[in-house]
Amino acid sequence: MANLAKWEPVHGRFKFRHPWKRYLKVGTLARECGYKIQALNCCLNFDIQTSLEIRSKNRKMCIEISEESGKALLEIASSTKKMTQAKSANPHTAKAKDAMEKLNSHLKTNLWKEAFLLEIILVAKLLIELVECTEKIAKAVHELALAGSFRDRG
Repeated sequence: MANLAKWEPVHGRFKFRHPWKRYLKVGTLARECGYKIQALNCCLNFDIQTSLEIRSKNRKMCIEISEESGKALLEIASSTKKMTQAKSANPHTAKAKDAMEKLNSHLKTNLWKEAFLLEIILVAKLLIELVECTEKIAKAVHELALAGSFRDRG
């Protein structure tokens, strides 16, 4: 549908400078992020056979990554809809990245000898990819905001 919108007659404040390709890029990245969230959901709903102790050690970091990524995506979506610049998404993205690094360093410790590493690593990898995808979306929306002359929130 967005591909066909390029052929619309000139109107509005954009005239011939409408950033269609950037909208397409944001849409593609959002779909990619949605696929990662769906895969993560499937992994978490699957009967993981790790011990309760191991799950509880990772739980806090995983929740923090998920919540901060979600808050960043919500802020990005809201600012895109309102055509304003999403500056308050950056702290959420930074917090998610910090939690991701904590999880990464935690996984490198030797606590996982008797655990089912495949399930743990799969969930961790999906969370890491989710944070990276959120950062890509934030960057693409920032480029869109610059190209589309989105107004500042202040």
